[in-house]
Amino acid sequence: MNNKLILSISTLFIIGFYSDGIAGTLVVAPAKPIVGSKMTLRYTPDKKLAGSEKLFVAYYMFNEQESQPTAGEVPLILDKTSKTYNGTVVIPANAVFSLMKVGNGKIYDNNDENFYEQLMYTSSGKPTRSASLRDAVSLFGSLPEPCRRRADVKRARQLLSDEVKLYPNNVQAQVGLLSLKFEAKELQKEDYETALQKIVDAGYDMTKENEVRAIARTLKVLNKTDKSAELETEFIAKYPHSEFAEEIAISRLSAAKTEEEFVKTSMGFLKNFPSSSYYDRVASSVINNFVRQKKFNELEGLFGEGSKSSPSALTQIAGAMGEIDSLVKTAQVWSGRSLNAANSITDASKPKFITSSEWSENTRIAQGDANATNGFILKRLDMNERALVSFEKAKQLLGDETPADVYENMLESMDAMGRQKEALALADEAIRTSKTSPTLLEQHQKLFEFVYHGSKNYDSSLAILKNNAQIERRKKLMAEKSNLPAIEGKIETLEGKTVTLAELKGKVVILDFWATWCGPCRASFPAMQKLYDKYKNNPKIVFAIVDVWERVPDRKKAVTEFLEKNKNYTFPVYMDESDAVVKSFGVTGIPSKFFIGKSGAIQFKEVGFAGEDKFMEEAEDKIALLLEE
Repeated sequence: MNNKLILSISTLFIIGFYSDGIAGTLVVAPAKPIVGSKMTLRYTPDKKLAGSEKLFVAYYMFNEQESQPTAGEVPLILDKTSKTYNGTVVIPANAVFSLMKVGNGKIYDNNDENFYEQLMYTSSGKPTRSASLRDAVSLFGSLPEPCRRRADVKRARQLLSDEVKLYPNNVQAQVGLLSLKFEAKELQKEDYETALQKIVDAGYDMTKENEVRAIARTLKVLNKTDKSAELETEFIAKYPHSEFAEEIAISRLSAAKTEEEFVKTSMGFLKNFPSSSYYDRVASSVINNFVRQKKFNELEGLFGEGSKSSPSALTQIAGAMGEIDSLVKTAQVWSGRSLNAANSITDASKPKFITSSEWSENTRIAQGDANATNGFILKRLDMNERALVSFEKAKQLLGDETPADVYENMLESMDAMGRQKEALALADEAIRTSKTSPTLLEQHQKLFEFVYHGSKNYDSSLAILKNNAQIERRKKLMAEKSNLPAIEGKIETLEGKTVTLAELKGKVVILDFWATWCGPCRASFPAMQKLYDKYKNNPKIVFAIVDVWERVPDRKKAVTEFLEKNKNYTFPVYMDESDAVVKSFGVTGIPSKFFIGKSGAIQFKEVGFAGEDKFMEEAEDKIALLLEE
């Protein structure tokens, strides 16, 4: 039976974004809303949200100084005559720009990842200072997850140009526009650095965070790292909990040269920035470090009583200790802490860039993870009845996001208690809802044989369950399928042959962006090879595994050496030498996989890697749907 650590999914801002390719429309009135006034919203729903009883607008208001927005939400009232939804948002006095999406708390219309956007205006009818700048920055794909939109550097450049024309002394816009021109090779290095130096010499306002941030980065580009560090230190002293101070702290984490330095710096970060979007990732790194070194006593001092650790961190510690026989009792103590922390989450700890509905969803998942891990530890202590109660609570909280691990452990507990008939019904449910794994299928077969003693055919019963699961998965995929316009671009083989994406129209294309330094990319390759082997002889399907974002001067050499060390990978590998294609696709993280239909339209997108079984199942479903078009 499976005794793996149960951690369903990261509790970092888990929001379900869906699009059926037919985005709704959100009309703002007046078209040029003035700061401090009201703007009315009129929403015509997309197909996914049509007929909803209750909808709301989630908005993310940006001001001039801070990089991260302040989130909020307002209800929309259905006008049954026009079948539109209407609401009103009061614009904060310091707002310059807003991103918006419409949803019901779980499903959102985010305008095919573009979000609905709105510049704010002055009474004279021109965009407020930094309105176009904030719009431009939002198009670099670096915003927090709830409002992260598709990257569009070309449009961002135009917006920066607009900002500089309206507000020539906007330091951040000036630096940003120069940087994009340099990256496009429109400026020689000498001219670029001369222009940057002029901006520095012109002076800046030490009280304005965005200007200080821009100047500090400019000084680094000019190789004046000492002056940049002095400026950062001076700013942190005055504003220790500012966003820029947080960004500097993260960069110092990355620069740590020893594990001891990393842990020390990390704990300072966790203490100073408890609401950071990076909190759980930093905590996870520290916890993994101590678990790997078996420094379990250190965890008590860093994350124990009074530390105000996040539920996710406490759950991770409990699960890790629960895997070790000698520490299961200690794990139970940590599990109790994680449950208390998860059940005590309030809006007071909500990051400003998350809406209340989004925070409720994150809280639900944190509580589900804590209960799942608690059940796992109780099962390890042979407290199966109590374990089942905890697992049931986790399943209730996580709903469709309940992972196979929870089902596996529930089945094991039920089996140990002699409740095989109930266990078989639960195993049927897991398969029917696509929560399968090799372990669960093995459990299912044993339970089936125990209950029916050969009176029913197992293979046919399993086939019916799997077929029903496939039908439901494909229905869901059809509802989630997007229809983003075809993107043009050129990629090259390692032999130097150029292939245009336009040439691939008429075929189903699986496009996978990766890099040799990317761990999750490498982890996904065995599954990608397996998928390629399944379809490589189908002339209607094309695979393009495209290398991007390499951090070495000779990209081709790095890729060639990687493939020479991994000769079992035979899928077609290409290079995006200038990273122009990956930029056009709006990619902000790798691995990123795109499933492109015969028309050239982008119809499915995956970011990250969730494991071979899940990847294979979903990829095969997507390919089947696209082949049917």
